[in-house]
Amino acid sequence: MLLVLLAVMFRCRCSKCLGSDRCTTVVGCFTINNYTTGGSRVTRTGCFPSSEVYRAQCTNQENSTQRVECCKQDMCNDFTISDEGNGKL
Repeated sequence: MLLVLLAVMFRCRCSKCLGSDRCTTVVGCFTINNYTTGGSRVTRTGCFPSSEVYRAQCTNQENSTQRVECCKQDMCNDFTISDEGNGKL
């Protein structure tokens, strides 16, 4: 019996990818808002490289200088995270 496993590939918006604004992954996508000490917001988007990184980033949401949104659908991070509810307005 031949067992074939097909991985679902997701396309994600990517702010740091060289030569493209998209990346592909089987793990998931992210959008991260980082806040500087002056209150400025820097947004990054991309693909998670591994399940371990996905779990570490997506389960620990209690951070006043960073807000992470994780998702597992094609182009699901193609949006801007609201600052509402993060103490940043």
